[in-house]
Amino acid sequence: DVYAYAPYMAGRTPSQLTSVPFSFSSQTDVMWADQNLSTFDFSDKDYNNRGIVIDGGSKNLRFDFHHVLSLLQFQLRIKNSDHPYSGGYSDNTRYYLSSVKMTAKPGTLVESGSLNALTGVFTADDTYVTEQTWNWSQNYPSIPPDGSYAAVFNVLVCPGAFFYGGPHSYANGDYSFRFALYSQEKGYLPYADFPLLASQLGGSGFASGKKYIIQLTFDNYVSSDSTVILKDTYSA
Repeated sequence: DVYAYAPYMAGRTPSQLTSVPFSFSSQTDVMWADQNLSTFDFSDKDYNNRGIVIDGGSKNLRFDFHHVLSLLQFQLRIKNSDHPYSGGYSDNTRYYLSSVKMTAKPGTLVESGSLNALTGVFTADDTYVTEQTWNWSQNYPSIPPDGSYAAVFNVLVCPGAFFYGGPHSYANGDYSFRFALYSQEKGYLPYADFPLLASQLGGSGFASGKKYIIQLTFDNYVSSDSTVILKDTYSA
């Protein structure tokens, strides 16, 4: 029998797939497939993931995956892209993201949990993160000099439905982000802070398998506006 899940863990038998660990710090995607379910009906399909005989021949398998987590994708742009600076690429100042600090209210950002890859049930632990920082000392994510958006940073979070002790309804500022930018012309810029509002999430908080595109515009120093776009799903 063949099962599929993520993150992959070597040497596990099917009976050991009932507890695939998740941790926020690893930022690893968590997925399971419909065909893992014992109740999955293969009768009307042209494939079967069960009882495969290893005989050297090719096999036709199919998996329909589900994401457990929610993806926040930050897309950044610079409002004022014209600067009297000739030392940058194409004679424009280049902006880079040097660090992101995520702050969460206590009890709102799940730190760890486990996935039962055979049933699709995810269970969050009663552990939470209040602060996480990502730094780049080289290979900075680059923001275009022409004022267009670039997807420069992703964060995977546990949806509100999976919170220990019951669902969590997102409130204003449960998560906030501090961005540090670096430019060739100005060096390190003052921090720009962004609190994520409940209204920007449609009032329902984060949903499993959904992608939230957060578009931020930086006016040289601070974030001047923001837009959140909900996508039905995100790519593995």
